[in-house]
Amino acid sequence: MANISVLVCDAWQVSVRLSIFSYFTGVLLALLRKSLLKRYEHLIELKEPYYADSEEIIHILEFAESDENFSNDLRKIDRQVYQELGLLDEEHLQYYEDQAAKLREYIGLDNSILCKPKPDRSNGGKVIIREGVIITKR
Repeated sequence: MANISVLVCDAWQVSVRLSIFSYFTGVLLALLRKSLLKRYEHLIELKEPYYADSEEIIHILEFAESDENFSNDLRKIDRQVYQELGLLDEEHLQYYEDQAAKLREYIGLDNSILCKPKPDRSNGGKVIIREGVIITKR
């Protein structure tokens, strides 16, 4: 009977240690993500990045491939920077749509496969981006 209580006690201690380890692993991963997001934002705002800066961006993007939430956070940073730089205005959006159409034509994809419906820009509506969706503001 004493051996069973020792085993139960040992199993409980292992369980507690694993819980503590999991908690601190999660905290460390959250801190790593936050640090990487700040670093990414700094790197993409550089006017003339060095080769090492570009390599660092590549490593951050590779990390994002394995973490969808982190990848979404990077997209939010990208959108924010693009808006600050004025790259999401009417002229730029039309240019991007034209380039995407040329690329689809070049690689032989049917436009209906990749095309999203174009936002309504009639009546001088201003295109804005919110939560990854293009909407118009009248």
